[in-house]
Amino acid sequence: MTEMNAPQPEPVPAAPQKSKTTKWLAGCGIGCLVMVILLVILGVVVYKVVMNKWKEVVREYEQKGFVIRQDNQMLDIADPVTKPTLFGAPQVNLRKGAATEVVVAGQMAELHGTFKEKVTFIGQILTVADDAVLLKGLDVRWGQIIRVKGKVIGGITGKYQQLENPNPPPATAPAKAPPK
Repeated sequence: MTEMNAPQPEPVPAAPQKSKTTKWLAGCGIGCLVMVILLVILGVVVYKVVMNKWKEVVREYEQKGFVIRQDNQMLDIADPVTKPTLFGAPQVNLRKGAATEVVVAGQMAELHGTFKEKVTFIGQILTVADDAVLLKGLDVRWGQIIRVKGKVIGGITGKYQQLENPNPPPATAPAKAPPK
C-alpha cells in the first residue's frame, strides 16, 4: 500500500477588522433607514386621519342636502352658486357670489361677489376680496388666516388664528348716558 498525501487546504486569511468609522457609518445607515420607515408610517397615519375627517364633513353636508363639488387641485367657479354646495379642493375661487349657503374647504380660498346666505370656511387661508359682500356672515370651522378686504356684514364666528382686515369699519362713538 502506498500512502498518498492528501492535499492540504491553503490557510484562509483572516477577515480584515472593520474600523470604528465603518461600524459608525453602518450604524448611522441603519438609524436613517429606521427613521425613514417611521416617517412613512407617520405620514400614512396622518393621511388616514385627515381623510376620515374629510369624509365626516362631506357626510354631514350630504345629509343636509348640499351638493358636493370636489377636485384634487382647483375649483374656479365663474357662475353664481344657486344650490347649497360644499366646495372642496386645495384652491377654491368663487367669483360671482351665491344666493344660497356655501361651504368652502381648502388650503386657499377666495370669495368674490355677493353671498346672500352664510358662508362656512374650513381650511388655511381665506380671502374675502374687496368686491365681496357676505350678508349673513362667515363661520370659520377651522382656519388659520382670514383676510377681509370686502365686507362681512353678518359678522365672523368660529375658530381662526389670525384676522387681517385692512379696511376695518369706522369706530362708533361711545354711548352717552341719557340726560336726567
